[in-house]
Amino acid sequence: MAAIIASAPTARRWAPIALPVLRLPATVLQITPLVLALLISPALYLSVTSEAVTTGSTVERMRSERELWRQQNRQLENELAKLQSLAWVENEAVNRLGMRGAAPSIYMSIDRPRPASSRTVPVPLARHESAQANPLQAAPPLEYPLSDSPPLGAPR
Repeated sequence: MAAIIASAPTARRWAPIALPVLRLPATVLQITPLVLALLISPALYLSVTSEAVTTGSTVERMRSERELWRQQNRQLENELAKLQSLAWVENEAVNRLGMRGAAPSIYMSIDRPRPASSRTVPVPLARHESAQANPLQAAPPLEYPLSDSPPLGAPR
């Protein structure tokens, strides 16, 4: 049989390995932003153009909506003028509501003397101190027909 020989483990040392550095020429570093700008510019152009088209269509839609509102305002003004005209009101009253025009009124003037019981007598009002101080504020006397009691609501 073979004999197994045991050996003591040896310590390994790790040494850092230098990675290769990518060195680009200076012209490539100067051209890279230009290439990126050229790649992004079509997308930016499309974005701005589509925004302008969207804004233009919104403006046109709002103009047509404004014209529609103006037309509705004109219709409502015409309808209001029609409803406020006296001829239309009279036509509606006669035809729809069944009203008739009023018959002409006749007034007669009758000249005759008043009876003695309707004679009036001035009745003075009670005066306050302020009315005595300023005679311009004094109320003129009231006239009541000669009867048992003054009219309702009259001062006593």
